[in-house]
Amino acid sequence: MDLDALQSALGDEAFSILSVTDRAGTTPGLETGGIVDLGSLANVTVDVVGTRAEAYTRIGARRYDVLLLQDDDEPDDLEELIAQARSATGLIVVQGARRRSWTPLRAILAGADTYATTAAEGIEAVVEHVLRPARKPLARMSDLLTPVLARYGSTPHVLLDAIQTGAGSATSATTLNELVEQAMASVVGGAAATEAAPDVERVLEATLDEAGGAPSGELFWNVRFPEDAGILRNRPHLVSAGGTYPFETALERAVREAALSQALDATAVLGRKVAFVLRARNGRFTDADGATHAVVGSAPVDCAEDGTPPYRVSFTAGEAGPARITVALLVDGGSVAEQVVDLDVVGVGAGAGAGAGAGAGAGSGPGAAPGTEAPVVIPMTSITDRTGADLRLELTDRTASLHVGNVLQHRVEWERDLTTFVAGGAHYAYQGLRALSQRFPAGADLALLGDDAGRSAVELARIGSRLHRSVFATWAKGAPPVELTELADVVRETPASSPPRQLQVIAGTYPLPWGLLYDKELPDDPGPDDVDPQGFWGVRFDIYRDVVPQAHGRSVHRGAACALKPVVGEHVPRGDQQRDFVGVLRGRASSSSTVQDVATMPDDLRTWAESGDASDLLYLFCHAVPANPVTALGTGTEDSVLGFGVAEDDPSRVTLEDLGTWWGRPRDSNPVVILNACASGQADAIFGAPFVDFFTRTWRAQAFIGTDWSVHAAMADGVGQALLTAIYSERRSLRDALRTVIDAGVRQGNYFPLMYAIFGPSNVQFA
Repeated sequence: MDLDALQSALGDEAFSILSVTDRAGTTPGLETGGIVDLGSLANVTVDVVGTRAEAYTRIGARRYDVLLLQDDDEPDDLEELIAQARSATGLIVVQGARRRSWTPLRAILAGADTYATTAAEGIEAVVEHVLRPARKPLARMSDLLTPVLARYGSTPHVLLDAIQTGAGSATSATTLNELVEQAMASVVGGAAATEAAPDVERVLEATLDEAGGAPSGELFWNVRFPEDAGILRNRPHLVSAGGTYPFETALERAVREAALSQALDATAVLGRKVAFVLRARNGRFTDADGATHAVVGSAPVDCAEDGTPPYRVSFTAGEAGPARITVALLVDGGSVAEQVVDLDVVGVGAGAGAGAGAGAGAGSGPGAAPGTEAPVVIPMTSITDRTGADLRLELTDRTASLHVGNVLQHRVEWERDLTTFVAGGAHYAYQGLRALSQRFPAGADLALLGDDAGRSAVELARIGSRLHRSVFATWAKGAPPVELTELADVVRETPASSPPRQLQVIAGTYPLPWGLLYDKELPDDPGPDDVDPQGFWGVRFDIYRDVVPQAHGRSVHRGAACALKPVVGEHVPRGDQQRDFVGVLRGRASSSSTVQDVATMPDDLRTWAESGDASDLLYLFCHAVPANPVTALGTGTEDSVLGFGVAEDDPSRVTLEDLGTWWGRPRDSNPVVILNACASGQADAIFGAPFVDFFTRTWRAQAFIGTDWSVHAAMADGVGQALLTAIYSERRSLRDALRTVIDAGVRQGNYFPLMYAIFGPSNVQFA
């Protein structure tokens, strides 16, 4: 272990480790060359506790950079501690000896960063965490499994859920192979499960081995737009008419970000001559010599252990309409595989030529002369030609980028995991937001009730400002990179407009209410008049969040037909008013629109789901209770549920697992889903966003509208009626409908509608 390098990397920064002994009293890594040596470094503190009960107390009192846990025969207890520590710890290492059983996988699925079979491995993980931050194993699992499962119509999210469910009932004798086979049978079924299980097992084993890339014996053939990840991340794949985009393909040891990938047997290509041939339909390629062609090809290269260098060209889209890039892989002169990228070319050339990466770089705007700084000009293309968002913000735990139109404006990287720090602050923010929602109910026309209603804007702005600073200004340890501050300045200085510009946020690991973020100055003791409405991101921008559903072939213009399925809990507060309003909508129905029977109880929902009846617009007004770890006090729930009773814990409820079973298969209608319930869109650092994931992935909804925090029943009633009127009766797009609600609230000094968020394409419209 390179202690000098570690000490140099830490510098004068305080670094803390919590080591939890097992029940036999042995502490992970305390022998020579282990944690004792770490504790000898300057500014490094090592706390050792003898029980997990003591660990809970320590974790609740302070934040640790590293948590070392000993695997034992109490996996449920271990998982609960991992879940508790996830938002309060930088790195979680579980040390044990059961590499090939289900135990390591279960620990990682619960939130651990690695599973070490020796003390040396555990300490090395700490060194790697400081010197060479790596992607978390669960994220690598998802990347690696994507191409394997794509052939069988499944996704890593669904499979890992099935594996976690199986791990919960497994014994210490259960092998990883058995666990994978059981999960594959439940997710894929039939002969396909038997065929795919060995590939999946190899991926999982390689990830547990901290390989950090492809399993031994496999290479990944990646095809991607390296400077505009949003093209392949979004569905449909949109490019602008006349726009130019860098495009590349290569054989590599890992799936690249936002790439189309195929897993290949490395023995079929290693040491052989590999070349790529690209063909364009409704577009042209520009090669390294500046010549343009409809067909281009790379020179043959030898495929090494790490794959091949990327073959990069530029692709210029043609006229509005469909386009296609076909990529062929040639080995020793013969074609062995092919990938197809289908694109939608939109617009009539507005901003043509300003492709992703053109003029990119911090501080230089489109069209800046060499050596000069030009002001950043924020376009307004999302309304005029629907090429996508006017601004696109992408955040991972260690990177950030901002595109203005199709131009990369800023990209910045850092070494620490920012999501963990942000998640801790968000946890307390959500507690405050829940209290505010109950304190300020809404009356007619979304007007807030109470003499001090004006204070709600102040409290919301304060919370939004703290959350904004936690990402862009005030980090737990040290200042953020200057480039990240400059990125935030571009967003802050974007002027208000009518209609608002569109901001796409791709930041799935950040559990933040993005519409509430507030980036204007507030005095030390602000009053209602000090709150600038345009300081809230959700007021200044139309925001939609990135999801990657399985079925986005449907146009955002869905056509005039709209079958509305209302689900309103029988005893949910304000349910009577909601059912009365559904009756009003039924009276407004036309020949192209229908209102189906209202489901009010779990049995009603089951009957409808099992019947196979499709809907175009699914509206649910109920309780949404996400899964949480069950504590020693008996609180929490193992399953995410929809509640139909007076309170969230009423026994009249449906689990998402049951609903998925009743639904059976994805409906061809790919419905729009509105889940008007408490925190139905809220993300969690451990459990993600279960309701968003369920409806966009399992049900394959085209788009989803949910809430970022708990909503008062009166507020939900008013907002729900306004959304349904705009989307169903007036046939407005989801974007326009939510904007109508937000603007109506702002006029009343009510900023709580900012909790409502769109996941997926926001321009979906029944027209």
